[in-house]
Amino acid sequence: MRQAFKIVLMTLVAMALLSSCIFDDRSDCPPPQEVHTLKLKFMPPDVGITPTQTDLKKAVVYIFDSAGEQFGTWSIENPVLNTTYDTGIILGNDTYRLVVWFNPDDPYTITPGYTVTPQPPVTRSDLSDGRVTLDIPQSGDMTEDIPMLLYGSAERMVAPIEDIAFDIPLTVSTYHINVTLKGIPLDGSTYRLQISDMGGYYDFYNNFIATSEVDYIDLKSAGTGGGTGDLMLSLCTMALDESRAPMLSIVNTTTGKTVFPQNGAPSVNLMDLIRQTGVDIRTIHLIEIEVPPPSTDGVSTTIDVYINGWHIVIDDYGINPYE
Repeated sequence: MRQAFKIVLMTLVAMALLSSCIFDDRSDCPPPQEVHTLKLKFMPPDVGITPTQTDLKKAVVYIFDSAGEQFGTWSIENPVLNTTYDTGIILGNDTYRLVVWFNPDDPYTITPGYTVTPQPPVTRSDLSDGRVTLDIPQSGDMTEDIPMLLYGSAERMVAPIEDIAFDIPLTVSTYHINVTLKGIPLDGSTYRLQISDMGGYYDFYNNFIATSEVDYIDLKSAGTGGGTGDLMLSLCTMALDESRAPMLSIVNTTTGKTVFPQNGAPSVNLMDLIRQTGVDIRTIHLIEIEVPPPSTDGVSTTIDVYINGWHIVIDDYGINPYE
């Protein structure tokens, strides 16, 4: 009986407190409890190429605790740079590392998987296990342009009583190559730009690991009507690096003749050409290549090309890419 009396008494007291909060006098109300949720801002990359809004299809954020274990994920469609997003995620008192990938879906596969709502993962994965892998067709030919891939990471200690805001700087993890053929005959011929490299994956530290062979290919036809004109071909690739030898070639598939390189070799090491310019491939992710009009005599022993404004002429080029 005494226990029942206590319960009734506590109920009456609670109702009295609640009733005092219903009216304008809130002096007896308990103070509202502050909730600090994770807020994110994605900072634009500074690598010589500016993503357009159409390049930013999806952002996927992974949250790892101080032990390197996955705390949760968050994603957003069509993200906007320099905009603050409130994820609704509440973090505990710990040090967190955030990793973000832009456009990690088809033709990429990202592991571990992510959820579209902010909830704890079913299986907690380690930061060291994260991968973004290029899905290379069995033929090895990537004939569809791969989306621009962006990466960002930030780390900080979080206290639950303070605002939780992460500014995440982004970098571009793909390379865009534009090649303009100058003064080609407008006879309707089709041209194939091909860069052959080792495909692979990025880990969650943005380190590239080369694996399978892949041929990035772009096909375009020149105009018709006679005379000469220009034709641009474009490719997007994963990491280009001095430690590998990505081979570049341009072929007129209508005639079967190699248009570039002009020295008779079937292809040329793209890194050899870029090295002549002094351009740091790690900081310049947009490569503009201009191939001068073909030789009028039909015979050339040099490689003549413009790369990001640098005029490169290589005489007696002695590297055979197949030896």
